[in-house]
Amino acid sequence: MALLKPKPYVHPNKRKRQDAEAGTQTPTSDDSEEKAIKRNEEDCPKARPIGNLKTAVTQVVSKEEKMTIRLQVRLPQKGQLPLYDEMIASKLSHKQVVLGMLTKGLRSIANDATLLNQIKTYEPQLEFIETRRAVDAQLVMEMKGKFDQFDILSERALGQKIGEALLTLADVE
Repeated sequence: MALLKPKPYVHPNKRKRQDAEAGTQTPTSDDSEEKAIKRNEEDCPKARPIGNLKTAVTQVVSKEEKMTIRLQVRLPQKGQLPLYDEMIASKLSHKQVVLGMLTKGLRSIANDATLLNQIKTYEPQLEFIETRRAVDAQLVMEMKGKFDQFDILSERALGQKIGEALLTLADVE
């Protein structure tokens, strides 16, 4: 009695090529080809760099001009921002608090751009939290004008200044 060897595995794309060369056809599922989704290029936003803000700030082409900025926020010392201390005391993690305060700060500055003049500073710890946010392009340019008038800050330093400013703006309200 002879042992039968199983056929070696051949990738489906190679099977189609081999079958085409041999003149036979491998049964395939036409449904899978019909279900393939083709994306319309107009529906997909494209990211591209803007000016000197190469990787940290990109522009997304859509109905509203948005920029994705990389924010790096150093945590404040205890007693520097009352809202931050209150949220930490309620057993929220540092990351939850900072992300929530960034959202609140972005919302408040989007509603009233004059808040840029009310930014205060705080003594930071060595720990930091890093995130990316999609922000109105005009607002980012205003903040860049406030924090980097001479266009000398790196993307990371600018993101740190903007992030810390947003953290203090959340505490203003």
